[in-house]
Amino acid sequence: MRIGNPSALPAKRMAVGALFRDAHERVLIVQPTYRPEWLIPGGAVEQGESPRAAGIREVNEELGLIVAIGRLLCVDYRPADGAKSECVHFIFNGGVLHDAQIAAITLPPDELQACAWAPIEVAMHRIDVHLARRVQLAFHALQHGQTIYAEDGVACG
Repeated sequence: MRIGNPSALPAKRMAVGALFRDAHERVLIVQPTYRPEWLIPGGAVEQGESPRAAGIREVNEELGLIVAIGRLLCVDYRPADGAKSECVHFIFNGGVLHDAQIAAITLPPDELQACAWAPIEVAMHRIDVHLARRVQLAFHALQHGQTIYAEDGVACG
C-alpha cells in the first residue's frame, strides 16, 4: 500500500470507555436509548481527537461531569463483524466518584435513559457481551496495576 494515497488507507474505528467506581467498588453503567444492553460511559473517538480527550469529552456529554481520566487499563482490538468495521477500544480508569459527583450526574435524555451502580458481577450480565469481556479485563488491570492488551476480549501476552 502506498502511503501517499490517503483514500487507500484502511478505515479503523476507535472507541473509548471510562471505568468509574463508587466507594463500595460498584461500577457505573449506563442504559442507552438506542440499544437494549447497558454500557459504560464513553463513545466514539472523533477525527483528530486522542482517546484520552475523547474519554473526557464523552464523560462530560453523557454524565455532565468534568473529571480527569486516569491511566489506561485496557486496549482491545475487535475485528470487523457484519456491517461493523474493525475497531480499537480503550478503557481508562475513571476513578472513584464521590457523593457530590454522583449527585451531579445528568444524563442526556436523547442518548441515555438511566444509569446504575452495580457490583462487577452484576454489571457483567447487564452490559454487551463484547464490552463485558473488556470491562472484566479493565477491572483486573485496575486491581493489579496493569494495562492489558486484548484481541476480541481475550488478553494477549
